[in-house]
Amino acid sequence: MKKGNAVDIQVKGMSPVRLALIIAKNITGVRIGIYPNHVHIDVLPPNP
Repeated sequence: MKKGNAVDIQVKGMSPVRLALIIAKNITGVRIGIYPNHVHIDVLPPNP
């Protein structure tokens, strides 16, 4: 069974919402989750 790949990103001094907007403008085909302290990005879809 293949699992999806994901990354959690946090940038000091930048809000998660601002970071998510930058990611959404520059990277297509990813799912973005915004959390209080970081942004979660699914770079490959999980295999159901």
